[in-house]
Amino acid sequence: MSKIPHKVNSSTSLISSNALRVEETILTESSPAETVVNGTEPRDSPVTTRFVEYTYVLCGITVLFGWNAIITAFSFFAEVFKGTSFENSFRNIFSLAFTFVGLIASVYSLSTQNKGNYEKRVIIGFSANIIIFLMFSAFPYMTFIKGPFAFYFCLILIILSSVFTGISQTSINALASMMPPSCMQGMMSGQAIAGLISSITQLVTAYLTSKKGSDTAESDTISKLSPGLKLRTMACFLITAIIVIVSTLMFMKLKGTQLYKDLINHSAEEERTAQEAILAIQGETSSDIESANVPKVASKPQEIFKTLLSVKHYAHAVLLSFIVTLSMFPSLTSQVTSVNGKLGVSYLVEWHFVLFNAGDYIGRFLAQFVQNFTDWIFYFVSSISNAVTLGFLSRRDRVISLDRDFVYVWFMVIFGYLRWLFLPVFMKSNLSCKVESADVITSTLNQSSTLLNSIQDTGVSILSRVSSLKSADLLNYSSSSDIWFLFAILLLGITGGFIASCVMIVGPRTSINPPLAGSILGFFILFGLAVGSILSFLVTYLSC
Repeated sequence: MSKIPHKVNSSTSLISSNALRVEETILTESSPAETVVNGTEPRDSPVTTRFVEYTYVLCGITVLFGWNAIITAFSFFAEVFKGTSFENSFRNIFSLAFTFVGLIASVYSLSTQNKGNYEKRVIIGFSANIIIFLMFSAFPYMTFIKGPFAFYFCLILIILSSVFTGISQTSINALASMMPPSCMQGMMSGQAIAGLISSITQLVTAYLTSKKGSDTAESDTISKLSPGLKLRTMACFLITAIIVIVSTLMFMKLKGTQLYKDLINHSAEEERTAQEAILAIQGETSSDIESANVPKVASKPQEIFKTLLSVKHYAHAVLLSFIVTLSMFPSLTSQVTSVNGKLGVSYLVEWHFVLFNAGDYIGRFLAQFVQNFTDWIFYFVSSISNAVTLGFLSRRDRVISLDRDFVYVWFMVIFGYLRWLFLPVFMKSNLSCKVESADVITSTLNQSSTLLNSIQDTGVSILSRVSSLKSADLLNYSSSSDIWFLFAILLLGITGGFIASCVMIVGPRTSINPPLAGSILGFFILFGLAVGSILSFLVTYLSC
């Protein structure tokens, strides 16, 4: 197909929402007695088809399906690496390797991207991941790979997957930013579906292949792993490879359609029209408009920096969201063990992955109502500001300074900081490291129980009553901890998915360069994953 047409220079171009905000400013200045709310409907855009939207959903699935499959298989890796020096640290090492390598790949892709190679990079990245996950699916039956060599083998595959995922993700974010909002919404929902499919696969196969004692038996080599664990791990990675294949084929078909070309052309025309509106408002001549299409001599770093400034608050919100999530999930949360009581849950680790990804999907699905949500936030804050102004201030001009995007994005930032409240909940859960510590204390008390026999009968009675009271309180607390833990995991997924989708849907469309802004926000997602992975070491250490 022909290359995607170049859009006007980012230093002078504005999308239609920016033009509407300029008109809103003029209205505000002409009527300073009221807070102006922009009610103009967005410009009409070409109607997408279900095929276009489903393709972007599958692309979203493909971008994150690999990593979700890897973290879902942590229970398998825990058995494979048992007895090695990586037994307790592989989770953090894998998370760091994937996120930091992906971050470097994203920086490279961002600094070298151009509109002519978006599709090529997407196809190359997807194709490479197909090979990688086919190798992962065969790994459970590679009995000759064991011990530290198995760890390094998996680490190399994870690094390669991270490289190609970072390259393809940057390009697919740029393409989705040039399409109607439904495409970005579909892609973000697809990323949540990716985790949901892989985690459900693990859970279902765990129940189908479970045998008494098969999942609790300890083994030192991969050849002694339970057949059920090996089968569900292979199924997880094999399904991943199949989905990536389907996604690649659908994207290759989409990029050759006339509708795809029309949507991209409309994106360029929309920016051109918005630019003309801005220059007309500023009193520029037609020659100024024409000169805006002449490429500037500004370097690529300057262009990236200008675009970053236009979405800095959105970058803040999405960065914070992923830092909070990755600092707790899955490195800390996967170490929570079932209390095995009345309300205990079998396969708690598998269930916690399912509920997190289900919550992530729910949050991203709710983001499709972002416009209504934005209106609600703006009207709410405006009402409070008007009330405060009328009651305490003599000048009402300060109310006029309210900006819809500013109120909306800072709500997301504050909401993101509040998500740190999940941390103490998980720290007080039934962590395996704490269970081991408690077992040591219990063992010590049992060994010293013979000393109590020499105490007088009255003293024994008192100690027994105190001990039974504490045990009862502990039992009452821990008997419901699985339910509360899973509920907290669900909320963590909902809030994280909602913030991420809202930022990615709205952020690029308020930028001076939507495709570049989409890539920049995608970079901050990876940056948040990397920083969160580093913090997970500290969080896990403090929790245990």
